[in-house]
Amino acid sequence: MESSRSNQYVEKLKTAWQDVNFNELLLQNTGTGFVLEYLYKHEDETINAKDIAVNLRCSLSRVTNLLNTCIKKEWVNVSVDSNDRRKKIIKISEQGKQKRQEMVQKINNIIEQIILEVGEEDLNKFIEIGKRISLSIKNIK
Repeated sequence: MESSRSNQYVEKLKTAWQDVNFNELLLQNTGTGFVLEYLYKHEDETINAKDIAVNLRCSLSRVTNLLNTCIKKEWVNVSVDSNDRRKKIIKISEQGKQKRQEMVQKINNIIEQIILEVGEEDLNKFIEIGKRISLSIKNIK
């Protein structure tokens, strides 16, 4: 019986979110956006790929791929650590700061549109319910 009820909700959630293309909403740069945001917030620190991987809770190879994309687009600069030549120091570039700002603005515009269409009260209810669902999922693990 429970399985049937669960299946109904799975289908309802799929239907409710089927037309949302989150990658398009986030400029198809979700991973690189997180890297740029992290580097921006830690601009005055010495950051390496492992630091980013730990913070984003993903593999070092995934971070390496994201960084390679950022390097090609000149969003980050990489230099060798003068204390340990085996380590590379990663910094956000001016182009990276500009790209990050574009991403932040795009996300802010999306949120403003959602507030206009859904309303602050319903959006706050959605956020609170999302937190409860997240906590419930964490408690299952």
